[in-house]
Amino acid sequence: MKKISSLIMILLLLCNSIITVFPTKTSAETLDNVIKNIYVTKENGTKPIDNGYSMSQTVRVNVDWEIENGSAKSGDTFSFNLPKILIINKQLDFDIKDPNGDVIAKGHADRWGHKVTVTFTDYVEKHSNIKGTMFILSKFDRDIITDGGDYTLVFTDDNTVSFEEDIHVNPSGFNNPDEKLSKYGYVDPNDDTLINWIVRVNVAGIDMMNAVATDELSPGHTLIKDSIKIYKVKWEIENGKLIQNEKTDVTDTTEIMFSLPNKFTINFGNITDGYGYYISYHSKIDGNDYNDFSNHFILNANDTDHSSIGNAHRETSGGGDGDGENSSVEIMKVDSNDGHALVGAEFDVIRTLDNKLVGHLMTDSDGKGSLSKLPFGNYELVETKAPDGYKLDQTPVKFTTDKTHKVIQLKIDNRLLNGSVILTKIDKESKETLAGAEFKLVTEQGKEIKENVVTDKKGKLVVEKLVPGNYQFIETKAPKGYALDKTPVAFEIKAGETSKAGTVTKENKLETGTFEL
Repeated sequence: MKKISSLIMILLLLCNSIITVFPTKTSAETLDNVIKNIYVTKENGTKPIDNGYSMSQTVRVNVDWEIENGSAKSGDTFSFNLPKILIINKQLDFDIKDPNGDVIAKGHADRWGHKVTVTFTDYVEKHSNIKGTMFILSKFDRDIITDGGDYTLVFTDDNTVSFEEDIHVNPSGFNNPDEKLSKYGYVDPNDDTLINWIVRVNVAGIDMMNAVATDELSPGHTLIKDSIKIYKVKWEIENGKLIQNEKTDVTDTTEIMFSLPNKFTINFGNITDGYGYYISYHSKIDGNDYNDFSNHFILNANDTDHSSIGNAHRETSGGGDGDGENSSVEIMKVDSNDGHALVGAEFDVIRTLDNKLVGHLMTDSDGKGSLSKLPFGNYELVETKAPDGYKLDQTPVKFTTDKTHKVIQLKIDNRLLNGSVILTKIDKESKETLAGAEFKLVTEQGKEIKENVVTDKKGKLVVEKLVPGNYQFIETKAPKGYALDKTPVAFEIKAGETSKAGTVTKENKLETGTFEL
């Protein structure tokens, strides 16, 4: 039993020793040191005067990035975190493309996690010196920034490397003491399917008789009826700030009528004594097909219509561009003897950095083969299949590509496989084999290849290491008692058929006057 176990162990070791190990695909990784800078601008990419932003302004977050040669593969990522005072209106997916429209990476902005993640495609495995820019559009979180002032934006990557920028947000300010009606809306910071609407009535504090307001929503969102809140206030302006004094909830005592699902009317009656109203409510966005929303609010008082259209935008955009360089290898496969082109040679292209198989090529009828989109680096060509009739040569052919050597051209030759032939000498009548016959071997053109080749006791002779071509055996000495026959015995060694020896037969007649016992 011990001997059997030992034998099994030996067989297992032998099997393991002949298994070809191929490089395994590694899992995706988070890349370091990809982000070179993060900074903010206005939506059009320019800096505001004195670095000041309005509280309602769209802020463009810009990212400069770059990856080192050979450091990234398909599926690898980098990411960064937005400061809490910046928000994006919805989940966002976008592409980063090169000038030809090829996708370098795919970006995803997570609205809830305040995080942007970029995932590279296999573009990074085919290019070098890859760098670019990207952006996303964001807004200030009005729940955090309630007034103007100086703020520091801190962006961090996955390795807590921070990029900081100081900005100034201008006070909102209010400078219209004669305002009769105003309305605005914004997408809720905590729910991108919800829009918050605000209406101000009679900041001017004038008497408004028989005041009736009508509001109608545009397509794409639906009024949430029970979200309507109406407050009676006295508006006051202090140092550019609009303040609500004597704020009282009068929702339950104010007449609200719904004529359509998205249209309602509020009857205020007579507005006197310097009072006005603050109205808030919500609408629900209908699916993902809409990004721009409006309300048309009309206030009729003193037989005059006052109109205000409020708008809200859910669209958050992002994008980016980049570029990279790559290289290629071109081979010419030829016969080592006369240099003619060889079809059907196949090669693996191996990157020496990580022993990774990056491509495969095969020569065409002109003996040419190529592989493009190689990142700069060191490579090896390894022949996996020789042209028919030629010897496989698995000696690696090394080459290097870089910025100044983007196209590598190589000429690689192959040697024909050698063939062999067996000649058998026999008696013409009895068919018995004959020893002692001598021959010379010549080419079809008469060039002597070998001489004094003699049949053995079995009547056979063997000639090896013959390249494909046409040959002839010519008898130079007959077996004893037999007539010499110089008639050539022609044969061919064919390319691709060299693994098995060719066979020919030469007959001889007895000389006249001789006999055999």
